[in-house]
Amino acid sequence: VQQLIEKAESNESKKITANHAHDIMLSYAKKRIDNIENEYREICPQIKSIIKDASTDTLHSFGQLIEILKRCPSSRRIILDNIALKPNDNDSAISILHVLHMANFINARIDLSITQDEEEYDHITFSKRPDLVSLDNWNEMQKYKWEIHPVFHQYVHEIKTNNHTL
Repeated sequence: VQQLIEKAESNESKKITANHAHDIMLSYAKKRIDNIENEYREICPQIKSIIKDASTDTLHSFGQLIEILKRCPSSRRIILDNIALKPNDNDSAISILHVLHMANFINARIDLSITQDEEEYDHITFSKRPDLVSLDNWNEMQKYKWEIHPVFHQYVHEIKTNNHTL
């Protein structure tokens, strides 16, 4: 909230606008991504590039997400826990997804809607279910949509519209 007030004041605005929120959310998302990069650098030095690659949309089916993640080791060398990942490999894609889930960048989204007129859902975060992302749970993971955490949605929008070099 303080950042919103400061942004409005710096623009000499008497009200906080959607543009102020947009600017703050993008900045906040970039800071969070930098935090993820710093925290997970030892596990996966390429985490920031993977996040950018996965930011094609805020919501993915499991199949779509796995295809995106399978391409990551094709476009650059990806090291995870000191092991080079293989391109077009389900094991490698699951390993990447596990790290993204652990970092709270992306979570499984469970549809709780009873009718088509409502949209109710919950998320399975890493803290709720640290063992979710594994090859053993392949069939279960297909039941869920996979949503990039809402704090990063503005970042995804910027990637999709190519408004910024991120």
